[in-house]
Amino acid sequence: MCPEIQGLFKKGITPETEWMEVIAVLMDNAIEASNSGDAIYLKSRQKENKIEFTVSNPAAPLSNPEFFTFVFPLLVVLPLCWNIFYERKNNFMLYVLPRVSEKKYLLAKWLVYGASAFSILFLPYMASALAALYANPPFDGAEAVPFEHVFMDSFTKTPLLYAFLLSCWRGFIGILTMSLGFVIALYAKNIFVVLTGAFVYAVLENFILAVLQLEQYRLVTAFEPSIISADAVGLSSFLVGPFLLLMVTALTFIYFKWIKKTAVASDHYYLTYFVIPMLLFFYLFFIEDDSEIVLVRYKSYFSYFCQKWFAGGRNNCPYVCILGILDQGIGIAGSPVYRNQSFYDSSS
Repeated sequence: MCPEIQGLFKKGITPETEWMEVIAVLMDNAIEASNSGDAIYLKSRQKENKIEFTVSNPAAPLSNPEFFTFVFPLLVVLPLCWNIFYERKNNFMLYVLPRVSEKKYLLAKWLVYGASAFSILFLPYMASALAALYANPPFDGAEAVPFEHVFMDSFTKTPLLYAFLLSCWRGFIGILTMSLGFVIALYAKNIFVVLTGAFVYAVLENFILAVLQLEQYRLVTAFEPSIISADAVGLSSFLVGPFLLLMVTALTFIYFKWIKKTAVASDHYYLTYFVIPMLLFFYLFFIEDDSEIVLVRYKSYFSYFCQKWFAGGRNNCPYVCILGILDQGIGIAGSPVYRNQSFYDSSS
């Protein structure tokens, strides 16, 4: 696509100052849409009783990926990590963990979130590449202008493969970014911290490395390598940023898991596993049949069985009630003053 700016003027007596002003405005717009070294063409011709003036830049169209590069941590965290946070807050995990181990449940959650984060970034970028290559192909009728780009040979000779690999790489970075938000959601008590933690990290990392003049090692550079000069991009530019993100994620997990010793969910559900063997233990003396003197008092063996089942359940009800009270009461403050949930939220 060749960006062109045209002006159509009727013949008449026009001061030269106005002509120069119009031409300057058209040229200024063309310059703003150009890279360093691009050629700008000015063309004027008579069209019927009017004069057509065209300013064009036949170089490749410019794109501004900086905004999307800046907010992509929010795009992979906001739609996903709130779910695991509210599962913890609403004690949904207490009903799930007795049926499946905590590691398996969280791993399944992470896999689903990872696939979603990958799709959130991969699909839009790949769709835009297909649209640029086939639905709205670049303008190739003008004179070619030299330009620089990361992986120049792949970008010019196999653009579809280049777009596919770059989209996959961005999806992988999205998975790493989501993982940081996922870890924060497992332990943090504030939904704002959960949803903006990964974004704040990306902003701070971007700022610190830019101040240290290490722009080529930023996470945004690994995500969008074309935001800096192609000469400054190397293999380390794609590895350092994701590695730092992975290290921060691991350190966050270690801090909450082993230093602060914060549990993902309450451990009270382990008492559920304790109930079953204890009930069986107390019921052992009911299992064997009674003597014949007892059996002959019932009309049938079925009647005897029902009476014995009812007696066993009645005898174990107090035990189950006491255990249930302990299960629900562990961790409750002994103070006679009642405190609602807002008190604990404000203190945390």
